[in-house]
Amino acid sequence: MSLVALRTKIKEEFDSLVGAGKPLSEVHDYYKMDIESYPAVIFEPSTIASDYATTYENDRVYAFRAIIIQEVSQVGHQKALDIICEITDEIINHFDGKYLLDGQTKRVNAVPADFAYLDSDEGMILTAEIKIECLIPHNIN
Repeated sequence: MSLVALRTKIKEEFDSLVGAGKPLSEVHDYYKMDIESYPAVIFEPSTIASDYATTYENDRVYAFRAIIIQEVSQVGHQKALDIICEITDEIINHFDGKYLLDGQTKRVNAVPADFAYLDSDEGMILTAEIKIECLIPHNIN
């Protein structure tokens, strides 16, 4: 699976979490800060690593940095923190349930999560950054 195809698949997984009664309001497969509705996720590829697996196959690990964004000024600090914590759990659990990404990977791991506050043009926002790692065999012949 190529990086482009993997990025598309991860976007599909995040898109499945958007809508009425679902945890996210917006998803973008590129970094942007002018978010229209919260909570939102932005993500991009962050690293690619490779390791020897067999004489004809390497294991590649494609990593993506996904950032969950929730504004603080409209809902308050405590509510924003509750929202970020709930969504972080939901995203990790979602990818745990999609361990093979519908047969596209050997493994998907969606942790750790790092939390931070940022001052944006729209006021304070709370973020949680999740590293999504996808292990994919790569035929070297």
